[in-house]
Amino acid sequence: MKYFSIPVIMLMAVLAACEKKAEQTVDGMSAFHTVMAESWHPVGDSGNFEPAKRLAADLEQRARDWSAAVGADAETSAALNVLIDSCASFRKAVEIGKPDSLLRPTLAEIHHIFHKLHEKAESHEGSGHH
Repeated sequence: MKYFSIPVIMLMAVLAACEKKAEQTVDGMSAFHTVMAESWHPVGDSGNFEPAKRLAADLEQRARDWSAAVGADAETSAALNVLIDSCASFRKAVEIGKPDSLLRPTLAEIHHIFHKLHEKAESHEGSGHH
């Protein structure tokens, strides 16, 4: 009985760690989405770039935090790296004062990448994957 309980306890610990990692991934995605929404929607709704400019560094940091929290497959890791690079490019463009017309394509790319990652995460949840 003693030998049986050790593997069961180890399995439970691994499952708990996987569940915690899945929660961190969702938290990272949610935190990024909050900043993304605060940045993107004013641009899309009324052309107001001020929130996006103000949140540019935070957007990049949230992408980095999300990536660090994810135990992802190669495809997701690659997409998160592109997201980080796009957020860094956006932040740098804001810092050097690029005009709004040149900021919009990068912000749109960030928004598009987020939605692709979000759709992938939802499809994995629906199929029982974490």
